[in-house]
Amino acid sequence: MPINLVILWHMHQPHYRHPKTGIYELPWVRLHAAKDYVDMPLVSAAVDGVAVNFNLVPSLLEQVEDYVGGGAIDEFEQWSLRADSLSAEEAEKMLRHFFSAHGPTMIRPSPRYYELLLERGDDRRSLADAAPRFSTQDYIDLAVHFNLAWVDPTLRRGTCAAELLEKDRDFTMADVRGVLDLHRELLGRIVPTYRSLAEAGRLEISTTPFYHPILPLLIDHRSAREALPAIDLPRIPFAHIEDARSQIVAAKETYFRHFGTEPVGLWPAEGSVSESALRLVGEEGFKWCASDEEVLKQSVDPRADPMKLYLFEDVAMVFRDHTLSDRIGFVYSKWGASEAVEDLLTRIRRRAAQSSDPDKCVIPLILDGENAWEHFPEDGAPFLRQLYESLAAAPDIRCRTIGDLVEERDCAVAELGRIRAGSWIRSDFSVWIGHAEDNHAWDLLARARECLTRHEKGLDGETRAAAWKQIHIAEGSDWNWWYGPDHHTPDLDLFDRLYRAHLQRVYELVGQPVPAELLAPIANLAAQGPRVRMPRAHLRPIIDGEVTHYFEWLEGGVAEIGSPQGPAHRSDEAPPFGHLRFGFDPATLYLLLSGNGASLDSVLSPGSRLTIEFVKPCRRRLCIEMSSQSDPITARFEDGDGREDLWTPIAGTGIEVAYANCLELACPLDLLGARPGMELALRLILHRDKGDDPVSFPEHDTIRIEISEGDPRAEHWVA
Repeated sequence: MPINLVILWHMHQPHYRHPKTGIYELPWVRLHAAKDYVDMPLVSAAVDGVAVNFNLVPSLLEQVEDYVGGGAIDEFEQWSLRADSLSAEEAEKMLRHFFSAHGPTMIRPSPRYYELLLERGDDRRSLADAAPRFSTQDYIDLAVHFNLAWVDPTLRRGTCAAELLEKDRDFTMADVRGVLDLHRELLGRIVPTYRSLAEAGRLEISTTPFYHPILPLLIDHRSAREALPAIDLPRIPFAHIEDARSQIVAAKETYFRHFGTEPVGLWPAEGSVSESALRLVGEEGFKWCASDEEVLKQSVDPRADPMKLYLFEDVAMVFRDHTLSDRIGFVYSKWGASEAVEDLLTRIRRRAAQSSDPDKCVIPLILDGENAWEHFPEDGAPFLRQLYESLAAAPDIRCRTIGDLVEERDCAVAELGRIRAGSWIRSDFSVWIGHAEDNHAWDLLARARECLTRHEKGLDGETRAAAWKQIHIAEGSDWNWWYGPDHHTPDLDLFDRLYRAHLQRVYELVGQPVPAELLAPIANLAAQGPRVRMPRAHLRPIIDGEVTHYFEWLEGGVAEIGSPQGPAHRSDEAPPFGHLRFGFDPATLYLLLSGNGASLDSVLSPGSRLTIEFVKPCRRRLCIEMSSQSDPITARFEDGDGREDLWTPIAGTGIEVAYANCLELACPLDLLGARPGMELALRLILHRDKGDDPVSFPEHDTIRIEISEGDPRAEHWVA
């Protein structure tokens, strides 16, 4: 029998609409609608013999519907429509945000768009200086090119987009409106496209609890301790299965309204499951659910075979193959389409051979259906077409929907007696709970919810529903995705403001004063000295100046570098660096340094020097000189444990340094006089130009890192 291959594309965007102004503060629903949501099902449906799953999150559909109905407009759209009459503030915002596209595939193909990027410069901290250099025509051209870059290449043919790409410059405001009208047209095609293809049996549509909450945490915060018994929990207990049920019921209602049938499958937000959550999913009539293979292995046995359809009471489950899924999301964009597809199919066959039932095995590829494709040539169309065509032609692989597997049961099936609560990331919930910021956000939510329940009896039905909607939006996972040190975004302040605005709105709707704590930012709550999260496992990254795949550094530690100190620092400057990632194996320190929302090239330009100075246990430093030659960096390691002002070069160190999209470093611990159980203290010192004074990161402190005496994973292991 052939291998049963499942492909599920997950389509989701956070809730961007401000609860008071009604303005969408970020444009990603509209832009991904033009680039991903229509072409993805069309590409799969164009190949006979291939059936694919698409998961459409209800909060995304709600925002799409708002755009289609004319009730939604985002700030980026407003700036585009005023490109010929921008205020100084709007002009600066356009220069900051309208190059938010992958340079090699979305900016550089247009000579004019790339010219505008070079004119702005890659250092986003000096936008006030750059803005006056741009003419009105420049801003109009920028508005067209930014919105045009987000139209999928396969959807441009026969539209104004093709003509404007050919024209490339000297656009008019009518051209701006033409691209935005095309976006609205594509938004209007999303639901009809999926519905017609689902009715024709070419794909299966699944759903997620409405606002993308972490169901186990809504049901009971304490589920986080199933994976991490020592994790810090919020001060206020949160256990509201009724909210979890409301999010599921609302998702079912939205699905039926859009697609005319009841959903049978559910991808829980972030693959997050628990026994209580699965029972609730079954009670609400769902036939299948999915999570990650590591959740299965932590629930049953590390040797458990994830290539089966598992039955947990009334709910069937499939478990995502994270290695193969992540190769699509993070590796194949750098490969040719033929080479990538051949590699994937080879690995699928090799993986199937490892199953305990290779003739009936199930291999699920489950991943984000939006964000990978801008890194691929032509938005991934050549890769996807070749993948689907190769699967259709492969006699030993059958590409099926999960619903078909559940109905037919002609694959490997096994009973599942227990599930340990967890998600697809590290098979725990530490991204969303446990850090001081995450826990404070949960406490603010709990207080707002308590205020609503205390006063809702005096509200009319419409006001009560509006207040509960704000609570349910705030229960979504996207807010806590950005709190804490796990992930970085230049829009953190915006997400923080939006989250607190939803909770503020609850108090306003029930007629109660907004607490002062909701007026203060949650982000950077614990910023007393550099914040450091220690590694969760030993690392062995490839030192190539690239994040080779999502998981390469995921288990590593993260240190917030913060703002610089030194006479060259302007008070209005943003820090040039993002987080410093670090990790160890028993003999080596690994570091990764990236830019803060901009290319690292703008910081480490030719002629600049970066020094990584180790203060403890011994004074050592690595000096990295940036060059414009074919070899972009030279590095030397020096000993400073003698006189304060004397540094002695050390040769033959075995240090590895690589620089491309980021800076990666591997340094033997014995060079630093360090060993497991000791503390390292270090700082970064940047010389931008030879005549400039150096600036030090972090401000007034060092980054202190404890070297684990064993594999850090053992600290988080639970039997």
